[in-house]
Amino acid sequence: MKLFKISFILIVLFTSVINAQTTIKVMQYNLLYYGKDVYDCTSQNNGMDHKNEQLQVILNYVQPDILCVNEMDASTSDVNYLMNNVLNINGESHWQHANVSGSYTINMIYYRSDKVSLVSQQYINGDPRQTDVYNLKSVEDNSIDLTLFVGHLKAGNTDPDGDDRAYSTQNVMNYINDHGAGNYLMMGDLNVYSSSEQCFQNLISPSNINYAFNDPVNRLGSWSSNYSFADVHTQATHTSGDCFVSGGMDDRFDFILISNDIKNGSNGISYIANSYETIGQDGNHYNDALTDGTNNSAPSEVITALYEMSDHLPVALELSFQTANAPVTIFNKTFEDQDLNSGGWHAYSVSDDERVWEIPSDLYGHNGTYMAKMTGWDYTNNVAINNEDWLISPSVDLNSTHDEVLTFWTAGKYNGPDLQALYSVDYSGFGDPNNATWMALSNYNLSTDYDYIWEESNNIDVSEIEGTNITFAFKYTSTSADGARTWQIDDILLEGLDGSSSVHEIYQSMQSWTAYPNPFSDKILLKNDANENLTLMSIVLVNMQGRVIYNETGKLIQKKNYEIDLTGINIPSGLYLIKISDGTNQKVIKIIK
Repeated sequence: MKLFKISFILIVLFTSVINAQTTIKVMQYNLLYYGKDVYDCTSQNNGMDHKNEQLQVILNYVQPDILCVNEMDASTSDVNYLMNNVLNINGESHWQHANVSGSYTINMIYYRSDKVSLVSQQYINGDPRQTDVYNLKSVEDNSIDLTLFVGHLKAGNTDPDGDDRAYSTQNVMNYINDHGAGNYLMMGDLNVYSSSEQCFQNLISPSNINYAFNDPVNRLGSWSSNYSFADVHTQATHTSGDCFVSGGMDDRFDFILISNDIKNGSNGISYIANSYETIGQDGNHYNDALTDGTNNSAPSEVITALYEMSDHLPVALELSFQTANAPVTIFNKTFEDQDLNSGGWHAYSVSDDERVWEIPSDLYGHNGTYMAKMTGWDYTNNVAINNEDWLISPSVDLNSTHDEVLTFWTAGKYNGPDLQALYSVDYSGFGDPNNATWMALSNYNLSTDYDYIWEESNNIDVSEIEGTNITFAFKYTSTSADGARTWQIDDILLEGLDGSSSVHEIYQSMQSWTAYPNPFSDKILLKNDANENLTLMSIVLVNMQGRVIYNETGKLIQKKNYEIDLTGINIPSGLYLIKISDGTNQKVIKIIK
């Protein structure tokens, strides 16, 4: 394999639209025996139709994309009854739910199928109830995974109750130890009274701290009957009542905890700062009913609906899914139609019209398909001929896209000059290409095999090329002195991201940052050539599909040099982008693995 190297031009963008930010809102709610007659809760004072009316008001206000619930009747018909009478109404049809798992009262999730898909579900044994595990994927980018652990832990404030809760959460952490770190949410009615309880410590301070969960609002302490935590209490909405737990708002039982991966945004999903909320909690109803006096945390009809729906308040947060922009195909020449001239392509022979680009009838192309072939060998006289033949693309507009990448496949046999990949900004689209100005592309692989073994070019970064009349070409040459290598080419693909990416002036404070070595192996040194301590607020490494490989955000980095250590991370060869920011300005550095 022959590798042509180029010193990369650093393209500096004030904003870089490498990936799209999709916001997913997750809500957790104990529904209080939905569909279940139990204790003092009956169909007369806790009926599904009345609860559906209240839940509609609440969900119209919160607008979640994923709804996770506890205390759902273990009946598929009741699960469907909520979905069909609360969620999929008024023309909405995207909501789906997981399979019923468990008995008596269960956990359940409902999700918008246009946002996420449910890939699989399992359960983890607990006492007295299982914790359900739901594995989701982003619909926009199915490489992004989100796993929900939804639990309803043992109620009660005795030591055996606490032991049961600790047993359940330790089983969750055992599961995570077996599966490794990931984008995890631990959520549900945990019935925990203090962050010092063993069940909660299992989650936030496990033996492997890399697997720890985090409280998004960082309100750790002794929550129960403590006025200092009135703003995060989730139970009880009532001070009295047959069906509802009484006592007023004085416990924090309901949670959504986030894994380190989500906290750090290191695996495609990040927590949106300050998005965590306890719906309907204004912090002014300690030991009071939710509807006592004034509550301006939500519209009055929502406060009333929360009061009548359950003795718990729901909690919610927002996640940012860093979904990759779908690349735009600018051209894709596969030769499957056996036509050199389709799609605006054409061949031009400068010398020796007898030997020209052709599409053979056999299927020896990449992946056993058709391909284009060129040779300057005179088989009659068994000699190499002086030959120059071009395979030329249509003119394309690269001002309407950005971050363009060109790839192609080659195979060859015999000795002779290399096939050249070129581009022009002034080719007319017809006639002798030597009348135009052509620039050589670099940093691509050509097959060096002598028996037609196909080799991919690697991703060729052509994003620095600008213009509305850009032409790419492959130039074949052979000479009697250097020989006539037979070249085959296939699957010529040019892709980019939709929309132009404007280049802006970067302030001097950002201009001085560079990255070494380039190409890199397992470490990258960010170097500040200004020879002074400058402040960075974030360092993010992404691939060309927008996936985050490394993320260091949320703290000041005041150094002349900063090392990005990627040891142990499986990073394929290719083109990557380092995005650094001082909180106001951003610079993007292109780098090769």
